[in-house]
Amino acid sequence: MYSKQIFIYNMPGITNDNKFPLIIFDTEIDMYAFITRLKSEPRTSDTTVPYFVLNNPQLLPSFVRNMHVYRRRKAYVRSSKMNDDIESESDSDDEFEEFDGMFIIHENLDELRRCTIDNNTNCTTGFAEAIRDFV
Repeated sequence: MYSKQIFIYNMPGITNDNKFPLIIFDTEIDMYAFITRLKSEPRTSDTTVPYFVLNNPQLLPSFVRNMHVYRRRKAYVRSSKMNDDIESESDSDDEFEEFDGMFIIHENLDELRRCTIDNNTNCTTGFAEAIRDFV
């Protein structure tokens, strides 16, 4: 048995007590196949729709994780120069940072409903029940 923990955000009926369910898989390959079938998008701070993120995505093999990794330009604060040196601008890799995406629940509902979900909580209900009734 293999499992992957997810963190749930902005979902009705999900609280801090039951927002960390486990998705259970028969094999490691099943787990990787599930993750590669998910639809992700860049994470934004103003997201209000229900979504989830993977716990410890850095532990996944790169061929699985990289499908859901995004890049954004690093924010720099430029210091004023005292001399006449010219700053050059380039699109080198060190000007970007990578971050893991988020998974909108509505867009991944069919995949989630096909899974075995362990609520991973002492609460009487959790994500397994919430996803079943989600519209």
